[in-house]
Amino acid sequence: MEEWTAQVTFMNVGNGDAILIEAPDPERRDGMFVMVIDGGSGEQAEYADRSTGRLRAVDYMEKRGIKHIDVMVCTHIHEDHTCGLLPIALKWCPEFLWQPFPAELSEIMKLLNDGTGEESGRKLIAALNGYAALCRYVKAQGGRVIQAKPGYPDSSTMFPANGIRIHILGPAEEALDRQTARLKALYQEGRRDLLPALDRCMNSSSMILHIACGEKTFLLAGDAEASDYEACRGDIKADVFKVGHHGQANSLTPEILQAVSPQYAVICASSDRRYESAAPSVLEPLYKSGIPVYYSDCPTVAPFADKIEPHTAAVFRVMRAGRLYAAYNQERCITDGTGKS
Repeated sequence: MEEWTAQVTFMNVGNGDAILIEAPDPERRDGMFVMVIDGGSGEQAEYADRSTGRLRAVDYMEKRGIKHIDVMVCTHIHEDHTCGLLPIALKWCPEFLWQPFPAELSEIMKLLNDGTGEESGRKLIAALNGYAALCRYVKAQGGRVIQAKPGYPDSSTMFPANGIRIHILGPAEEALDRQTARLKALYQEGRRDLLPALDRCMNSSSMILHIACGEKTFLLAGDAEASDYEACRGDIKADVFKVGHHGQANSLTPEILQAVSPQYAVICASSDRRYESAAPSVLEPLYKSGIPVYYSDCPTVAPFADKIEPHTAAVFRVMRAGRLYAAYNQERCITDGTGKS
């Protein structure tokens, strides 16, 4: 069988992001470099209906036989990205935890009680509490919590995985500084009135990762919105584009799509299209450009996304010869070289 140099898996965690990157590397533990980017939701209700194949990230990884994690990434602090990470870390504590905020921030974070009664406030507080617990656990286990932002050394220096090179293109420093100031005021001054602004502006603090896997590149935009690309440090052109913010209407413009010029696109949208994810205004230009779109879950947006079969993940495998295979579920990616689902 043809050798592969990297595999990027977009796990079906319903409404959320959870991405697994693997690269064979004889210098690594178990002969594999393993990176996890976000972990989906921590809410039990998110996984109650598994008819579309959705599964907790930790359960998917266990079924896949993951044995360790080299790098874990928390792109930003939102429940559907952050709260699934602690269960993963409890099973495989990462050597490094990358996140965009000052590494010492978690030291001032106290457990917050949910007194808002509103869904958005409840979810944000769950995310803040989950983020603080994750940082503390990783530190307690001897791992390193690192503020990974534009300018941070890429993997060719810090993490020389076989064929993996990582560049952090966002967030913008100004947006990150404003959000950090809000977080400090929340915990040091008790400014709970800042919670709505923290929630509203968190997407602009999301990490944007450009990852070269062998000869193919992936742009993983977290929850970045279209305006957040303006401050990107570096070329955003990529073979595979994980559209930011679940493909909501504010996630993409024709100019961004032209700059990325992807071979494939990925949208992490739940089957119920919560919060109007996988918006027709985003799918239409992809469709007209002839760019195949893979979905982490099974949204229906006729005529752009229709009759997607249940699956546990969308998988992209980079072969040593430079070919890129894409399929739903790992088994098909291994056996099906057509790139069809």
